[in-house]
Amino acid sequence: MGEFEDLTPSQKRYLNEKACVVILNCELVGTWRNLKKLCDDMKEQDAEFFSYSSLSKKRGEINPIEFETEKGKYAVYIEKLK
Repeated sequence: MGEFEDLTPSQKRYLNEKACVVILNCELVGTWRNLKKLCDDMKEQDAEFFSYSSLSKKRGEINPIEFETEKGKYAVYIEKLK
């Protein structure tokens, strides 16, 4: 049988969660577990921050996702929790 067979539903959900970290000009801005929430929060602080759809498209291609706005240079790390 599978190694995750005995896990509770909440433990199985945890296996699929991701940690999202935002760095601005080499300083930690914050961490999120939800990419949509991260984008919504960051858009309030910087209107030029990438949209959810832009980050979603890039998250499989590169890590960290790096881009610049007038506020500075961002690095967004998206990692699966282990």
